[in-house]
Amino acid sequence: ETVLKPGASAEDNRLALRRAEAAQRLDPDNPLIVSTIGAARYRIGQFHEALADLNRSAELSASRPDGPPPAGLAFIAMGQHRLGQTAEAFKTLGRLRDILRAKPPAIEPEARELFREASALLGPQPGGLNAH
Repeated sequence: ETVLKPGASAEDNRLALRRAEAAQRLDPDNPLIVSTIGAARYRIGQFHEALADLNRSAELSASRPDGPPPAGLAFIAMGQHRLGQTAEAFKTLGRLRDILRAKPPAIEPEARELFREASALLGPQPGGLNAH
């Protein structure tokens, strides 16, 4: 999907946002749709709105056995970072890292790529610990 790749154009991301918003009208509480909206908003620079959507997606999926979408956690970490919430961003990234470590490498390839993107964006963890 467009929003999962950092190199997509702003117009492609705006189109993805419009499509996800249309899908949400049909299924307003679908955590994957809400997460896609948040990811698209992140990609076009709407960081506050993105984080609100991504956190809502995480809340909607909290009761699911597999928890929130791992890719959504990467976007939450990046959004937190963009909004100056450094400690929270590293905590979220650590949570994603733990989830990915518990799964075989072939599972969640998009989340693994987004984990790398988020790790590069956040850089080394304050205090000398590295989030990678």
